[in-house]
Amino acid sequence: MKRSLITVASMTYAIKAKRILDNNMIPSNIVKLPQKYTDSGCTYALEVSAYDATRAAHTLDMSGAAYRKVIFDG
Repeated sequence: MKRSLITVASMTYAIKAKRILDNNMIPSNIVKLPQKYTDSGCTYALEVSAYDATRAAHTLDMSGAAYRKVIFDG
């Protein structure tokens, strides 16, 4: 499965964003962001399928949930 990562600033934001995605039937998992994508230490991301990434980002935008960026990881 190709995946995308939606980065967030903290575990608290990750939990809130996951809840929003769950409520909109978009499967996601909270993961620690791989080191190759960050130099700021402990950062979290929501892992979603590449297919759902655009819809997930749009859903978070519409709900006002804070996230940093979407990484298409393949």
